[in-house]
Amino acid sequence: MEKTFKFGKFAVANEKIKNNEITITIKLKDKEKGKVFFACGDVWNNKHTDIIMGGQCIDDLGQYLKNNKTYLTILELWQKYHLNDMHAWCECEHEENASEKIKVYKMRYNAEGKRLSKIRDLGIFKEFIEVTEQGKKNIPIALYELQESKIFNETGIEEKTRGWVTYDKILSPDGLLGKVCPKCGAKYGHSWYFHAIPENDLKRIEKLFEE
Repeated sequence: MEKTFKFGKFAVANEKIKNNEITITIKLKDKEKGKVFFACGDVWNNKHTDIIMGGQCIDDLGQYLKNNKTYLTILELWQKYHLNDMHAWCECEHEENASEKIKVYKMRYNAEGKRLSKIRDLGIFKEFIEVTEQGKKNIPIALYELQESKIFNETGIEEKTRGWVTYDKILSPDGLLGKVCPKCGAKYGHSWYFHAIPENDLKRIEKLFEE
């Protein structure tokens, strides 16, 4: 199923002239594991020959459509279920806050770093390993604080979202990438996982195609 909603023209590209039509297209597809929902928005130029904004911009359209009930319904369902077959985490567990930002420190290998690599069974030797705040607390103090065995690179500090930080129970226990689900064994971020749309919201989506 596919449907395009036309919401009228607004002054998007020009503050005074309302000549940019806003449309939102929704789709509901039957796939092997269940129904998959898709939604995208478009803001058209004054001649309706090309778009000036498009794709996953539905939340940006709220400044023009904040009082439109149909838009608000689509916005809610889009935020919850857009491409519900492309989750980074399985259905067994509640999806953790992958967008939360955390500090990540790069620790540089020397002799002590190699020892740490062997202890942690990190596989192929790399120049740096990622360590989070909690990871710093977990590592024995002699591995990164004594000058003669320093492997911590003070300049290697950045912020990453948890979903992009490789999970390690010692070095980065607050990372998610590669974390194993205790129920089914799925690894976070290693595949796309399907999440079923609850029946009550699926009915709401299907009702949109009747409007």
